[in-house]
Amino acid sequence: MFYYVLIFILIQFILYILIVRNLYIFKSEKGIFLYHLIPGLLITGIAICLWFTLKNIVLADLILCISLYGIYAISFLEFWSLAQGGYSLSIIEEIRIAEYEYRKPDINKLATIGKIKFTNRIQSLLNKKILLEEKGNFELTPKGRLVFTVLNFIHWLVNGKYQHIK
Repeated sequence: MFYYVLIFILIQFILYILIVRNLYIFKSEKGIFLYHLIPGLLITGIAICLWFTLKNIVLADLILCISLYGIYAISFLEFWSLAQGGYSLSIIEEIRIAEYEYRKPDINKLATIGKIKFTNRIQSLLNKKILLEEKGNFELTPKGRLVFTVLNFIHWLVNGKYQHIK
């Protein structure tokens, strides 16, 4: 099964390069996430079915296959996210272009990019009902408090730091 998963990953990656990345639905975080989540669930489901139906299959092999796909998917999503041109990349790009053109970087352009990214992020949090806006003031919804608590717990596990909110 290990080789089948490797072949599956290779086919999925080639399909992405040749076709999928040009499709509108896969240009969003949600689309590219689902492009990897659904096959991951499929591989996991197949592994579980094999475990219960075949007597000569080794559990460690199934776990290896699921883990292999998981590592591929998470790595791909991380690289995809980085390639989307975060704010830091925009700053670096503007400085490099300014150097090439023998001019000073356009700080106003960078400030505009920052405002747009901030506005888009706030709108996304509002759309997902994580934030609530009332007369220009923002507050966490109950869902937002839950998200904060979960992310804060993960932050504490990784860094040993905990943020307190009032």
